Amino acid sequence: MEDNASWCGLATPLSASLPQRGDLVTLIAAKNPTAGTVGRTWQALDPGEAGTVEVARIARLDEGVLP
Repeated sequence: MEDNASWCGLATPLSASLPQRGDLVTLIAAKNPTAGTVGRTWQALDPGEAGTVEVARIARLDEGVLP
């Protein structure tokens, strides 16, 4: 996998399913909507690289061009 500087993390509750490689994630609401993230779409990267902390799971996403 190519390392890309544009990746970000998706924090989800442990009860939520982990996005699979290639899944698209679109942000529909944000605490600070002026940050310019609402409406943006990311593609899930390798789920094997996901990390888990005690209350949330972090999955890598990459903002990319839709097919």
